[in-house]
Amino acid sequence: MKNMDEKLNESHEATMRFVFEQIAKTDPQMVASTMLAIAMRLYKTILTKDDFQLFVDTVASEADRIEPFNRPSIN
Repeated sequence: MKNMDEKLNESHEATMRFVFEQIAKTDPQMVASTMLAIAMRLYKTILTKDDFQLFVDTVASEADRIEPFNRPSIN
């Protein structure tokens, strides 16, 4: 049976493949907003009300630490 790290890595890789496939087809902001909306609904579903608020507060307070993807320059 796979351990949690392996499952997490597989999920991350599959999600990243899907996201980049969608970005190749449409506006990256549309993809990002859709993914964020889905994630927020998932968290709202699986967390308690207090834990959800803690999650939202943590994301907001850590916003400056989020790194953008490296985008190749077109020159």
